[in-house]
Amino acid sequence: MVKLSSKLTFGTETVDWQERINMSRMREERAQRARQVMRKHGIAVMLVTGGPNCRYLTGVRDAQNRPMLGYVLFFVEHDPVVWANAGWYQQIQEQ
Repeated sequence: MVKLSSKLTFGTETVDWQERINMSRMREERAQRARQVMRKHGIAVMLVTGGPNCRYLTGVRDAQNRPMLGYVLFFVEHDPVVWANAGWYQQIQEQ
């Protein structure tokens, strides 16, 4: 007999009685964690490539069918600078 898993009660949908996943806070905590490591090792700026790496630091997703065309300059003391190809550039503001 097939045993079904219990009903999942947490997800990304919002409700007024639970916080669930706070994406904004998660992105900020990731950036803070990266900046702490950079300060510890004396790194002022990083050039980051690859979709998962750029997304981890900034929350900006790149075109999955064009890997390595998106870059991020990630600074310890300033906002990051995101480079994207022309087709993806139009969608960055939505993200």
